[in-house]
Amino acid sequence: MKILITERELMRPGGSELFGIDIARGLAERGHQVAIYCPHLDDAYALLLGARGVAVRARLADLPWAP
Repeated sequence: MKILITERELMRPGGSELFGIDIARGLAERGHQVAIYCPHLDDAYALLLGARGVAVRARLADLPWAP
């Protein structure tokens, strides 16, 4: 299943940010295609999640698949 998670920002660890990251990692580990769309993000989160199979993009047009 292709799943898109949206966040307002991923700049520092907080409530919804950590929840979104945990959900994305868990779904990716179960074989789903997961992406996070976030217009304001820290590249460290993109690298961390990318290594776990979760695409993190600041533009919807840059997602690896159409949501």
